[in-house]
Amino acid sequence: MMSVETLSDARVPIIKFEADDGRGSAFHCDLSVNNVLACVNTDLLYTYTMLDARTRPLIMCVKHWVKQRQIHNAFKRYLSSYTYALMVIQYLQYERVLPCLQNIRREEAKWKNDPSFSVLWNGEAYDCYFYRNFETLAGNSTKLRNNSSSLGLLLVGFFHFYSNVFEVDQGVVSIRSGRLLKKKAKGWDSPEGFRNQHILCIEDPFDVDLDLGRYVIGTTVSDIREEFARALEILQGSGSFEEV
Repeated sequence: MMSVETLSDARVPIIKFEADDGRGSAFHCDLSVNNVLACVNTDLLYTYTMLDARTRPLIMCVKHWVKQRQIHNAFKRYLSSYTYALMVIQYLQYERVLPCLQNIRREEAKWKNDPSFSVLWNGEAYDCYFYRNFETLAGNSTKLRNNSSSLGLLLVGFFHFYSNVFEVDQGVVSIRSGRLLKKKAKGWDSPEGFRNQHILCIEDPFDVDLDLGRYVIGTTVSDIREEFARALEILQGSGSFEEV
């Protein structure tokens, strides 16, 4: 074990640690206990990565990039790596690479009293339904994969999407809906004259009243937007990922 940090005052208390992988490199891990929603979130992301072979490497590219550019870590008023993963999935839904798993066969599952519609955590019930049969979806390439772009083109598209399509002042990332929402519809717009607590909004897929971007501030949002614009300019100018 190389380093250990306890974050007991976080909304979900965690232990962050860094350890040697035995091959001369370090890996980082966040450990929490009895966090049912975190387990369901992990299952959801895993299912999305199984639907299209480009999803996992695109997420890993973005996670690596934000770490190198130092625009990650919610405790430093940036976005978490998990939140960036949701942003990648939203973009891939927009590009019709991925479906919205929380909408597929939803009414049928509700009619059958699927237990995932009411998952208890911290004394509250959460709607944690999503379609889990990824083998069926992944095998149906005709309906699912309407986008055959290379991983490189999708990476450029990701930076373009959040630089030019996503409206920070009005929009909300929502993979639960499979589309961008409006802040006003979520009640996340602030009256004139009041400090906006929802500057860059990313909805949690299951705890839908939770804005995962709630900790960012004006300066860190500016940093993030500038880095996205910088990356897009380099890649559109035939630069390499290493330069980004």
